[in-house]
Amino acid sequence: NHHPINRSLSLECIEVKSGDTFALDGRDFYDPDGDALSYYWFQYREAGTYNRPLRVRGNNTAYINEIKAPKVTNPQSIHIILKVTDKGIPRLSRYKRVIITITP
Repeated sequence: NHHPINRSLSLECIEVKSGDTFALDGRDFYDPDGDALSYYWFQYREAGTYNRPLRVRGNNTAYINEIKAPKVTNPQSIHIILKVTDKGIPRLSRYKRVIITITP
């Protein structure tokens, strides 16, 4: 069994304005063995400057098309991690980080 592979960079940076919507995309992953993949998006709060939880619906899908950036009065960063796990034996995971900079 082999780890899932990300066709693009493992670090992605997005800049959005406060209150705007943005998307998270993990569809660039594939499994070289052809195993099915599962997805889990989560906020890595310790790494960012925005300390409140970010509401993410559909965090178990490869693509989340509409996340609303929180209202901020000064620039804030939010780190989101995508964990992609294959269904092979043993189950193997690969990670992708998305850094979102929110500007007022």
